Amino acid sequence: ALRERGVEVYLLHKPLTDREWRKSDPDFGYAVFEALQSSGVKLIPLSGVHAKTIVIDSRVVYEGSLNWASQTSSYEHMWRFVSRDMAVLVERMLQLEPLVEAYASGDQGAARCPKCDGPLMLINQARQANLDAYPVKLGCFAYSESKELCAGYLRRVDGRAPFKTPPVCARGSLMVVHYTKAGRPWDWRCGHKGCKPIRWARGDCETG
Repeated sequence: ALRERGVEVYLLHKPLTDREWRKSDPDFGYAVFEALQSSGVKLIPLSGVHAKTIVIDSRVVYEGSLNWASQTSSYEHMWRFVSRDMAVLVERMLQLEPLVEAYASGDQGAARCPKCDGPLMLINQARQANLDAYPVKLGCFAYSESKELCAGYLRRVDGRAPFKTPPVCARGSLMVVHYTKAGRPWDWRCGHKGCKPIRWARGDCETG
């Protein structure tokens, strides 16, 4: 009903590669997600998620322990807050703005792996050994299923999508990759005075 009114709906959910799905019924999961996608819901897989949070119109927040889509018999609770400040705080915690930008066009563009062209998912790195300041990143879904399907890819949620073709500067000229003395790609430059270089990102093409 919301989609028929033109309202965007995004669902952050455990991916079907998650151990919770593996030990239950992944076929049922595929059926559920296909039904949601067919109704226009934008699905964003997120590993390691246990929150039960709903944010509506950057103003209303539901928060608690209730599994709102599958509750059966246990005692749970769910608070409802009408507060823009709280809603914005939750959206920042979930990094919703860059996520919506990446997934706004479905499985295209910014939500694709530059190595295998498969879909990206949110990866909670809390269990990883190489912890950094950004524990939740966009990563390759295929790599999470099997290390033979892709060589792997990670980037910050608010990081830009890789360039598949050389970028164009403000004056309309193709930019060229410049390398460090060690031979590593460093940034894109055009040579015009006043045009800012663009830092090279993992997944960028190296031609131009």
